[in-house]
Amino acid sequence: MKLDWYRDGFIKIDNKIYSLAEAVTFFPNSIKEISIFVKTEIDRAENTKQIHQNNIDKILVIEEKVKKIIASLNLKKCGKDWQENKENIYKIFKYIIQSSKYDEKIMLEKKAILNLNIDDQEKAHTMEINEIYNCLINHKSVCTSDSFAMSFILRALGFKAYHATTQNLTDGGYHEVVLIIFDNESYICDPTIFREAFETGWLKDISKDYFIFKEKDYCQYICSGEREVVYVHPPIIFTEDGEDMFKKGEDENGRQ
Repeated sequence: MKLDWYRDGFIKIDNKIYSLAEAVTFFPNSIKEISIFVKTEIDRAENTKQIHQNNIDKILVIEEKVKKIIASLNLKKCGKDWQENKENIYKIFKYIIQSSKYDEKIMLEKKAILNLNIDDQEKAHTMEINEIYNCLINHKSVCTSDSFAMSFILRALGFKAYHATTQNLTDGGYHEVVLIIFDNESYICDPTIFREAFETGWLKDISKDYFIFKEKDYCQYICSGEREVVYVHPPIIFTEDGEDMFKKGEDENGRQ
């Protein structure tokens, strides 16, 4: 027996939809299994509703924080001049590095979210919101938090900016970076690696000339040809009652 979903008194069994009354009539030997499944689905729906409200509350706090960051750093909207855009990107890059500290305990939070009994879409929303919240509000971060938060701020300014996953071609290890597309060219920022170098004293300052790289140069020279971009995550659009919670004009498409 394959139980797919339960909604408002109806359950899908073996690719057919039944009312609960029909289900217990047609499958009398599986009443216990059906009951357990229905309870689990009801709990999942209630948990999802509660988590969704928590996410709405967090994203509103994040948006207010981003407004303050934009004002305090005197950031400008994405324009046609790359050098002016680069100045904005640099300010955000430096802010992410200097305002948050690496905290490996976030990995435990991520694992807890993955284990939540909620809808998969809400789980993905929760993961991204929690990462941004940790970086910008709690001032703690890992590479996913850095890339989610930095790309979020950039998108608020009209940049095509994304959280991207890179993979080590030798050991298969993953690392998250920020990918920015401008004038059909892909650029990469890696705030996590630069924070480590800065905090350990290997870098004395965060140079305006050495913080963003064309994708091919980042992979070839910074990563010695051992790492490549394997996935670019499309930005999640957080909604309430069907209306976008992001600002109008937010680019909701993945990498072109």
